[in-house]
Amino acid sequence: MRPHCSIPDCEAPTAVRSWCKKHYLRWLRHGDPIITLNPGRGLSWTERFWPKVDRSEQTRCWPWLAAKTGWGYGSFDIKGRDYKAHRIAYELLIGPIPEGLTLDHLCRNRACVNPAHLEAVSMRTNLLRGVGPPAQNAAKTHCPAGHPYDLFNTRSYHGKRHCRTCSR
Repeated sequence: MRPHCSIPDCEAPTAVRSWCKKHYLRWLRHGDPIITLNPGRGLSWTERFWPKVDRSEQTRCWPWLAAKTGWGYGSFDIKGRDYKAHRIAYELLIGPIPEGLTLDHLCRNRACVNPAHLEAVSMRTNLLRGVGPPAQNAAKTHCPAGHPYDLFNTRSYHGKRHCRTCSR
């Protein structure tokens, strides 16, 4: 019978260098046979969440320090499913997001998870507050020829505004 691994509390049989295969491979890959590979194991998801947030200044943005989506939003894994970090922070500190509403970053920082910087609004309001094409088109008060978009000179079809004067 082979002797046991020399690492305390490890009962596996020795493979190489008086270590079991698991500890030998850890030493080979990481330079340390007793490295902790998953420091979050055993913690609840709420205990894993807050160390990934920089809350050094209470009134400023709380940037998400861990993984982010391609759009720059914080991403957090709970039981194999990804959630947006700002939504988790809002629900933990404020409460559930009302049905049919989305969260708007008032600070315009997508990585911010400070609930004071988040407001539950409709998707339309969120889009119109932004800087994308919906907001740019909604801000237009005149057609390209200079005619006003008003009640009498504007008709709408297929989700677009059309100038009656230019259509004539």
